[in-house]
Amino acid sequence: MKANKSEQKAMIGLLNRIYREIREVELEWGIRADDFDFRPRIEYFHDAVRAYTSSGGKGSEGRDRLSVEMLAYDISMLRYIQNVPIPTKDKNKILSAFTDVAEDSLPRVKNDKTGIRPDASVKNRLADQYKSYSVIFSALLSEAADRNYTSRINDSNAEMEDMAAFLQSIKAQVAGSEIDLETLAHNLVKTPELMNRLIAAFHSGKLRKRSESREALKKLKEIALAIDKENKSIELSHMTFATSQLAIYESSRDVIKKMAIKGFNIVGDFVESAIRDARRTGRGV
Repeated sequence: MKANKSEQKAMIGLLNRIYREIREVELEWGIRADDFDFRPRIEYFHDAVRAYTSSGGKGSEGRDRLSVEMLAYDISMLRYIQNVPIPTKDKNKILSAFTDVAEDSLPRVKNDKTGIRPDASVKNRLADQYKSYSVIFSALLSEAADRNYTSRINDSNAEMEDMAAFLQSIKAQVAGSEIDLETLAHNLVKTPELMNRLIAAFHSGKLRKRSESREALKKLKEIALAIDKENKSIELSHMTFATSQLAIYESSRDVIKKMAIKGFNIVGDFVESAIRDARRTGRGV
């Protein structure tokens, strides 16, 4: 379901507000994205909202931050964080390179909460904040995920059909004969995706420009398997997004009611419509 400009503006505004609230808590308690991203954890998810805003609400057709794979991962993790808002610490991890010079029981800097585990009130507040963030995030970016999926699965299917025709033309050659694959590809291949894949294989040496027909078939079938694997990955990611989205919707009725009470009717109405649309189209089935 695609949001209109007013709905997009309202949802992005509310997401930005919840993002700032979560960011403040995660900064205070040192909750980071991971060992390689030292920003507060919420920044990783909000990167997708920034990318969506930068695209003018159009989403993407490529393998970037708004790809269906990354968005599927996003809402799967957002759903998980609602249940486990405070990440577990690796007690065996040594962050200092020289622990032998560290002193125990030094006085803490004011408001320094490093190493202190947040109490239940912080945990519950983060869980509620992420619950609100998740339902709006999934509603806002649902159309972007669908658009990316549709564009890329159509390209992938066309590439697979093109490869099947290419393979069939090689099978028609005399067994054991030498084939000029480069010329044949330029004459027969229609999709730019497959052409680029073959050119890359020629340049890397994985596929010789002139090959014996049986060798060529063997190498090209390996490329065909790679295309099929990517196709299945896109399909699986779209299903993961759909099932996670529906689960988030089903557990967020209270969030929708709170939005209405606080005057965010436009957001609540859109999310309600998105829920009905998800059920009607069989998401999660």
